[in-house]
Parts: sequence; C-alpha cells; structure tokens
Amino acid sequence: MSVSDKTDRIVDGFCYVNKEEAQLAVQENDKIEILTKKMEGCDLASAKAVYERAILNRTFRTPVGHKFLYSLRNKLIAKGVPEESLSPIPLQVHFIQMQPLESYQKKEVKPVANKKQKPKVTLVGSVILNVILLIAIMAMFIITLYSDNPNIINYKTQVQNEYATWDQELKEKEKQLRIWEKELNDKAAIQSEESEVAETVDENEE
Repeated sequence: MSVSDKTDRIVDGFCYVNKEEAQLAVQENDKIEILTKKMEGCDLASAKAVYERAILNRTFRTPVGHKFLYSLRNKLIAKGVPEESLSPIPLQVHFIQMQPLESYQKKEVKPVANKKQKPKVTLVGSVILNVILLIAIMAMFIITLYSDNPNIINYKTQVQNEYATWDQELKEKEKQLRIWEKELNDKAAIQSEESEVAETVDENEE
C-alpha cells in the first residue's frame, strides 16, 4: 500500500502530522498484512502470543497498528480469553488540545507586562523606605548629639566639659585656701608682735 496521491499524509483514513509518520503507518500496514496471513488457522494461544509480543516489542506505534491490535484483542476476548489477562494497548500520543501559537503569544504578553510593572512598584516602595530610614537615622543622631547623657558621639565633649568644671572648682578651692592661709599668717604675725610688745613693756617696768 502506498501513500495517497491526493495528500502524502493520509494513510488508511488517518491524517498524520508529517510525511515521516505517514510512511511509518504504511510500513505498519505492511506488517499487518504479513501477520494476518501467518495467523490464518492458528490456535487461540498462538494468536494471544502474537498480540502480547507485538505490545512487548512495540511493533505498532501509529493508529493503523493500534487499530489492528484493538481488533485482535476483541477477537481474543470473544473467543474466551479473559480481558484482564491481556496487556493494555500502549498509546504514545498526547490528546490534550494544543493552543494556536497566536493565542499562546497573546496570553504570554500579559504576564510579561505585569512582570515589568511589578519592579516599578517595588522600586518606588524601596525609595520611600530608604528615605524614611534616612530621616529616622538623622533624628536619632541629632537626639544623641544634644543629649545630656554621655554617648559614643558626644562622649569626648562631655568629658572635656566635666574636666573643665573640675579644674575650675579646684582653682577656686585653691584660691580660697590661699586666702585662709594668708589670714592665718597675718593673725600669727599680729600675735607675735603683740607678744614682743608685751615683753618690752615688762622689761621697761622692771
């Protein structure tokens, strides 16, 4: 059997995607003709063995071969072979309808647009957050700088101010001590003069 002259993708009523698959169907059709002749007059066990061997070796992969296996399976069941003892016919095709390329591209455009918009929103939010954090840090720095309590920023200034205060207090105390010392010296000198005067008077009276 050859490929139809009208279209090179139709074989035994099935239209295939390309010429290669159609040619494979032609080859399987030739195998079916050979097997059918060899199976004429064979017993039930031999027919079942042919069915199982064809499935095990994946002899048929096109709808033409699947149709032959399905027909052979029904004949075996009709002659008394338990259906559960027969291997299922494996299909190597996908039956989910594929969407046209144009509709697929249209659907893909929307997510791309959304993905481009999301970074803009994220960028604006990030800028606002950074500005808020910067203001908060500046406020904390100002509060810390002008705080009366010593901290890592104004520690040196606080220490210098305290040292200057202590130094001023020491100088004032030292000045006060000198005044007291002078007063004591003056009193001692006066008392010494008074003693000398008293002694001189006593000597004159004698």
